[in-house]
Amino acid sequence: VILYPEGKVSELQEEQLTRVGDNVVSLAVNGDFDDCQSFVKKAFQDEDLKKYNLSSANSINIGRLIPQIIYYVYAYLQTGSEVRFVVPSGNLGNATAALLAQRMGVLIKSLVIATNENDVAVKYYETGIYKSKKTIRTLSTAMDIGSPNNFERILELFHYGHGEFRHIITAIKVSDSQTIETIQQIYSLDNYLMDFHTAVGYNAAQKLEVSGMSTIVVSTASPLKFAKEMKQETGIVIDNKEVMKQLQKKKKKVVLAHKEYEVIKKIVVTQIA
Repeated sequence: VILYPEGKVSELQEEQLTRVGDNVVSLAVNGDFDDCQSFVKKAFQDEDLKKYNLSSANSINIGRLIPQIIYYVYAYLQTGSEVRFVVPSGNLGNATAALLAQRMGVLIKSLVIATNENDVAVKYYETGIYKSKKTIRTLSTAMDIGSPNNFERILELFHYGHGEFRHIITAIKVSDSQTIETIQQIYSLDNYLMDFHTAVGYNAAQKLEVSGMSTIVVSTASPLKFAKEMKQETGIVIDNKEVMKQLQKKKKKVVLAHKEYEVIKKIVVTQIA
């Protein structure tokens, strides 16, 4: 069962999420990503659902973070020196994986959490106070999360110490206008096209002080996923017709669902029972 926020993913992403296979059903939830994640957390605690042995494929599940550690080990081995990683961040799973890699011995001297307007990590970095907020929609939609699931894991790693957190982590907010400007700038200079999420990370990296460390920006999605939005926002044309054509050969299977827990629960039970 796939849950995604209705109308808050790109055209191609919706095709990817709703044309998976006969044994997969997608729920377009009338809400945001935090609503979808809230349902999953409640479902894990629901006695009625325990017999189904539910698991999660997103970063609620530590099993999602463990293979991501490999990114950081591999990247570090290309440099052989202390590194600074810049991670475009929403649910903070990838950033948590970086911190786990560091605890395992990778010489990560600095970790930069790059966010869009959903900036709870930036607020904590600045004030030492963590407070979730209502999600704000941006161009980097996969990072539109007002209550990042992995933030508590990060706080645990630093024993809830703000000073210890700031010793390793810097958090930077990047606006949509800065994201667009970065995409256009790099495309014009290097003929390299970033997606909106990667551009958030790259823009944050540009704001950092010059250092002797290697700085590595973690790239995320393919620009192909955002062809329509990219043309509209930056004027850059991407041809994703072939990808769309291949996806549309598969049957579309999607159910519209209200964000109320009991409504989604009933649909899920009907699908998996």
